[in-house]
Amino acid sequence: MMPSERAVAIFDVCGTLYDANTTAGFVTYVAERSERRFAALSTAATLSRLSPLRYGLRVVGLVLRRDLGRAVLLHTLRGLPESRLDMWAREYVAERLSLVQIAETHACLRAAQQQGDRVVLVSNSIDPVVRAIAARLNTDYVSSRLEIVDGRATGRLAQDLTGIKHELVEHVRQGCAGRLTVISDNASDAQLLALADRPVIVRHRGKRHPAHAGIEAEFIHVDR
Repeated sequence: MMPSERAVAIFDVCGTLYDANTTAGFVTYVAERSERRFAALSTAATLSRLSPLRYGLRVVGLVLRRDLGRAVLLHTLRGLPESRLDMWAREYVAERLSLVQIAETHACLRAAQQQGDRVVLVSNSIDPVVRAIAARLNTDYVSSRLEIVDGRATGRLAQDLTGIKHELVEHVRQGCAGRLTVISDNASDAQLLALADRPVIVRHRGKRHPAHAGIEAEFIHVDR
C-alpha cells in the first residue's frame, strides 16, 4: 500500500498539554481514592520538596541512572485492578487535569485536527492516564505501559518510553508520509524534535534547555 501524504502531529503531554507531571498527579489521586495509608504516605514523602526520601532517591538515581522516585510512586499501584485504575484515570483527567491544561498547546492540537492531521500523544506517562487523555481529546496515543498480571498492576513498567520516543517515529506515522510536527517542552525529546519537519518547543517562563540548542524550531511561550 502506498504511503499517505497525510501530516502527523506528535504532542508530548506533561508540561506540554498540561502543567503537571501526570504520573505523579495520578498516583496521588489513586492514593486518595483507594484509601491506602501506606501508598498515601509513600507518595507524599516522594513528592515533598522538603522530604529527605525525595533527596536520597534523586542522588542514588543519578548514580544508577534510574528515576527511583518514579519507581517508588509506581510501586504504590501494586495489586490494584486494571479496571479500577482505568476508572480513576478517567476521573483524574476530568477533575484535575482540566484545571491545568495549557491553552496555547490545546489550541495547536485542535488546529491540527481541523486541518486533518493525524494527531498522536507520545508520552513517558503511564497508559491509564494517557489513554484517558487521548479519549477526551479524540487522538491516538503511545505511552509507557504499566505491567499487568492477572488483571492487576505489578507496580512496575512493561514499557518505558523515557528517552526512546524518537525510535518510534515510523510506528507513530503508520504510513503517513506528510509533514511531521512535534510539539514538546521536554529536554529528553531533543532527538524526537530533531526528526520533525516542524519542531515546536514549549518554553515555560522563558526557560531554555541546553538539549534544545541547535534545533531550528518554532516556540510557544507559556507564562506558567
